[in-house]
Amino acid sequence: MNKLDPKGMKVVFVGRRTGVNMGIIDWLDENYTFCAAFFIEEEWSSRKARMKEVKKRIRRLGLLRTLDELLFFGFYTLRYGKEENRLWTRQLTEQFGTNSTFDKPCYSCDNIHKVSWLKKIKEIAPDIILGTCTRTIFKPKLFNIPKFGMFVIHEGITPEYRGLYTVGWALLHGKPEYVGYTLLKIDEGIDSGPILCQGSFPDADKFGFYWRFVGHLALVHGLPDMKQALDALYRHNGAFDEVPQVGRISKNYSWIRFSSYLLIRWRALLHRLSNRETTRRA
Repeated sequence: MNKLDPKGMKVVFVGRRTGVNMGIIDWLDENYTFCAAFFIEEEWSSRKARMKEVKKRIRRLGLLRTLDELLFFGFYTLRYGKEENRLWTRQLTEQFGTNSTFDKPCYSCDNIHKVSWLKKIKEIAPDIILGTCTRTIFKPKLFNIPKFGMFVIHEGITPEYRGLYTVGWALLHGKPEYVGYTLLKIDEGIDSGPILCQGSFPDADKFGFYWRFVGHLALVHGLPDMKQALDALYRHNGAFDEVPQVGRISKNYSWIRFSSYLLIRWRALLHRLSNRETTRRA
């Protein structure tokens, strides 16, 4: 194989075992030398795991804020959940919409930073590790293993929308231009590393406030651009021109609160009514 052929790039995947991630793994296998998938947070959707996360947030943020966040998720499920499931079925291809099994090497990891898992990844000697869809904070002992580094596919545009639920926040703020994808290199910050490529999703405002669906659709939309960037990364032996972040506003987001949702929606409604009144008088 030609040394400059990106198909020769050895890739390891780290992330949750979800339908979209399975599609990304298939995509990696089609375009590169896919070595293994390390599935983390395997119990993330279980009741036990969710209760553990809630208790953790109560200890860290307090009962009232946590209840405010949980109230939003309850409201979102009742208001948007049913139609969002229909959108998943209609809009996402079978490759990215199912949570099927596959025959590629895979491991279920309780802690990706355990010595045994780090040793196995070192034995694989990947050129890159690619991660997505996780709340795990990756540590240097993991992201320093690959030859070219570890990269994460982030839903949304950084540095303006870093952290969690960034697509939801961008849509709530009325800024669909910040709904998209960012392929960034992991450093010790939270979604703060050098940006390999990024782009907005042109249909972000087409579907309304179905942010979980829209966020994943944006990632699928960005895969051709990410392939070009990864191909160039391999051909240039890991070197790349970073997308500039100087002068841009950097903000880190977390869970959406119901009170924030209501306040932002109310302000937007008042703004529309004010503009309508101004237009009428003119």
